[in-house]
Amino acid sequence: TRLVVGSVDVYKRQIQESTVYALLRNLSKNGFAGQYVGEKSDGPTRKYYHITQAGREKRDHLISEWRELRDNMAALGVE
Repeated sequence: TRLVVGSVDVYKRQIQESTVYALLRNLSKNGFAGQYVGEKSDGPTRKYYHITQAGREKRDHLISEWRELRDNMAALGVE
């Protein structure tokens, strides 16, 4: 999957390019994403990001926690 960043519309909310890149840099710094520089073109050098194995494991863990919270809330009658 490839994400091209400009102004991204996520769940009907505008997210600025600078916000997305700050998140990507943080994910990369923490080992959850890797980055590499693409080939030079007419414009500025492009950075590409990909999820690492540690990122996949963190994602899976967070999804598991979310599902557990959701199920516990449903058991209490909160939806």
